[in-house]
This record gives sequence, structure tokens and C-alpha cells, in this order.
Amino acid sequence: MFYWGEPSPSNEPVIGEVVSGYPAQVSGFQKGDRILAVNGKAVTTWEQAADEIHKSPGKTLDIKYSHKSPTGETQKSVALVPKRDPRENKGLIGISPSIEMKPVPFKQSVKSAYDQCINLSLLTVRYLGEAIKKSIVTRAKPELELAGPIGIVSVIANVVKEGAQAMVSLIAIISLNLGLFNLFPIPLLDGGHIFLYFLEGLYRKPLNKAAVRTANIVGATFLIMIFLFATTQDLTRLKTTFWK
Repeated sequence: MFYWGEPSPSNEPVIGEVVSGYPAQVSGFQKGDRILAVNGKAVTTWEQAADEIHKSPGKTLDIKYSHKSPTGETQKSVALVPKRDPRENKGLIGISPSIEMKPVPFKQSVKSAYDQCINLSLLTVRYLGEAIKKSIVTRAKPELELAGPIGIVSVIANVVKEGAQAMVSLIAIISLNLGLFNLFPIPLLDGGHIFLYFLEGLYRKPLNKAAVRTANIVGATFLIMIFLFATTQDLTRLKTTFWK
């Protein structure tokens, strides 16, 4: 974060992402297009453009925008009808603003990185806890989205196209999740060793070797089951993508 800065939505009326299936994508909008006017009203900020779109759900809008291409910059106009967001009763055409990186002082970047690590760890633990709780209460198959080696390679292949920053962020997230998982009290993992050492300190004597061996076998079986479950999900996602 200190090197690249902190990502923040830009207030420039420049499209950062286009959502598939929404009016903007159907009408031909692309990432990098700049909105110039909505219904003849010139806009100079993202907020102005968003206000005009939000207040017109289900109504035809004429949007003028500029598009840059290798051959130069051209201005285009298109008529579209924003979808109505049932939750907030506002119009949406499926676009989001571009992201700009704002410089962050070193101390603030350290604090922000620390907060992100804590929040991501809590989010992961909460996700796993809710999935396990739901499976116990309803006795249904755990609704977990895990990625094994195949899934991770697929994600990396997509992220590499986004540049070095996205790649470093992905490495950080994977490292954080692996470190967190390694601290779970599962035999064979560091968390399992810490738990066994805690029991030895609690009883003030070495644990029974047969019990430790059994615990390690159970832990290894559990890890293999997780690996197979994640790989199965990877193959299912790969099959679904291939046959689309």
C-alpha cells in the first residue's frame, strides 16, 4: 500500500468496469469511456452522471460519451433504459467508476495493512463458522467455496493479466489464508502442535504416544479430505466454464 498507494474511486466520469448483462454493456460501453452528457446535461464528475442515471429507472436516457481507440478519440451517443434497483428504487446501467491510487504515509500504510489482515482473517473465520454451523443445524452439505491447486492456478492466470499490483495483492491474500489455516488446532499443522503442547503443559507430562499418533492420522485424513473436496470443486467449476 505504501508503494502503490490506497485505491479510491475516482470522481472523474470515466468508466472503470462494465457489468455484463446490464444496459451499458449491451449498448457497447467499454472500460475507459468518458461520459460527457446525460439527456443533454453536461457532466464533469462521476457524481453528476450517477445522479442523472439513478433518478431515471425505467426511463430512456440519452448518454453522450467519448471512446478512445488506437485510431483516435471519437464521440458517441446512445439511448438506453436503466434497470430499476428494487432495494433502493434507483436506476442502474451497470457501470462503476475508475480507481485511482492515492499516496499513503508510511505509518498510515502500516496501520491500514494491519487492519486489512485482521478484517480478512475475521471474515474468513466467520465464513467458515457460518458454513459449519449451518451444516450442523440443517445437516446439509457444507456450502463452502474452496479452491485447490487447479483453482488457484486458474485465479493466478486471470490476475496476471491485471498487472503486478493485483498479483502482489493475490499473493498476500493467499499467504494470509494459508497462515491462518496453519494456526487451526488440527494435528500435523502448527496450530495442532501448539494445542498438543498446551495439553502437555496443562497435564504437566508428555502425552501418550499412541494418542498422538492417532491424532496425527486423524489430522492427515482430514487434510486429505479437504484437498479432495477443494479439487472436486475446482473440477466442477472448470467443467461448468468449459461447457458454457
